[in-house]
Amino acid sequence: MGEDGIKKPPLSQDTPPHPWTPPPQFGSEAGVSRGGITVDVGETGSSSGSSPGSAPPNRGGQSWAGGRGWDGKGHRHGTPILGPIFLILAGVLFLLNNMGVLPWAIWGQLWRLWPLVLIAIGLDMLFGRRSPGLSLLIMVGVLAGGAAFLYYTGGFDPGKLVSSQLSEPLGNARSADVSVHIGTSELYIDGKASGEQLVAGTLEYYDKEKEPARDVNRNGDRVVINLEQRGDGPSSWFNFDGNRSPRWDLHLATGIPVTLKVDVGTGNTNLDLSALKLERLEVDAGTGNILAQLPSPQGTTPVVVDAGTGSLDMTIPEGVAARIKVSTGTGNTNVASRFQKQSDELYESNGYSSASNKLDLDIDLGTGNVEIR
Repeated sequence: MGEDGIKKPPLSQDTPPHPWTPPPQFGSEAGVSRGGITVDVGETGSSSGSSPGSAPPNRGGQSWAGGRGWDGKGHRHGTPILGPIFLILAGVLFLLNNMGVLPWAIWGQLWRLWPLVLIAIGLDMLFGRRSPGLSLLIMVGVLAGGAAFLYYTGGFDPGKLVSSQLSEPLGNARSADVSVHIGTSELYIDGKASGEQLVAGTLEYYDKEKEPARDVNRNGDRVVINLEQRGDGPSSWFNFDGNRSPRWDLHLATGIPVTLKVDVGTGNTNLDLSALKLERLEVDAGTGNILAQLPSPQGTTPVVVDAGTGSLDMTIPEGVAARIKVSTGTGNTNVASRFQKQSDELYESNGYSSASNKLDLDIDLGTGNVEIR
C-alpha cells in the first residue's frame, strides 16, 4: 500500500525501480531523462547523449530545422547551395537567349571560365559546407575575382567586327572536302559560288582576335579545305556590350561532289544545300539552332547530326527516299507523314530499301525539338 492509499504491485527483484516511462520521441526513438541529461535510444538500442532541447543526430538521411542536417559526428552541416545557384543562373541565361535579350554566342565566351568554376566548387567543398552564407560568399568572390582580372586586361571589350574575304578558285578540282570549325559565330552555307569558284564568302571576326585560319590542300583533282575560327586572347571571353556575334557566309560550288563537315560551338547554323552534289554531311553543334535544306542525293548520302542544346529543322526534297533515325534526350520529334514510323526512333519512306538514290539520316539531339519536313 502506497502513501496515497493505492495498492501497488510488488516490484520484481530483477527489475530495478524506475521513476517514470518517457513517451516516444522522434518516431521510434525514446528519450530518457537522467540527471538533466537526455539519452536518445534508437531502434538498435544504442544511445547518444545531448543537452536538453538539442536536435538529435541525423539518422537515415533525415534533415532537421532550417534545412540543416547532422553528419553523424555531432556536427551540423549546411545544405549545399553552389550547385543550385549555378543551375539557376544557367536557366536565366537560357531564358534570355530564347527571348532574344542575349545572343547564343555568350555560351562560347563563358565556357572559358570553367577553371574558376572548379576553384569555386573545391573551395565550397573545403569551407562552405557548414554555412550556406559562406558557400555563397565563396562563389561570388571567385567569380568576381575572375571578372576583375578580365576587366583589368581588357577582356570585356571584344573589339570591333571586321571581315576577311575568302576566295578559292575551282581550278582542276573534281571533288572537295570542306571542314568548318567555329567556336562562336553565326554560320550560313549555300551552293551559290560562281562557276570559277570552289568556295567563296566572308568571314567575320573581332579585330582583337586572330584572323580565321585557312588551310587548302590540293591532291590531284581533290581539294581539302579547312576553315577555323581562332579566338585566343581575353578579348573573346565576354561580349556583354550588345554587339552581335561574328557571321560567316560561305558559298560552295555546285558542279562537283562535296563532303561537308561543320563543327559549331555556339551559334545558329543555316545550311541551304539544296543545289549541292552532297556526298556526306556531318554537323557537330554545341548550343544553337540548326536549319538545313538537303539536296536530292546521288547514290546513298549519309547525314549525321550530333547536337547538344537547341533545335533542328531539316527539309528533305519531296519524293526523295530517306531513312531517319532520331534520338533525343528532352524535346519533341515531328517527322513528316510520308516517312513511316518503324520503331520509337526510326522512320522510313516507302521503297527506301530498293531506291538507288537516298538519304540516310542519323540525328542525336540532347535537348530541343526536331522537325523533319
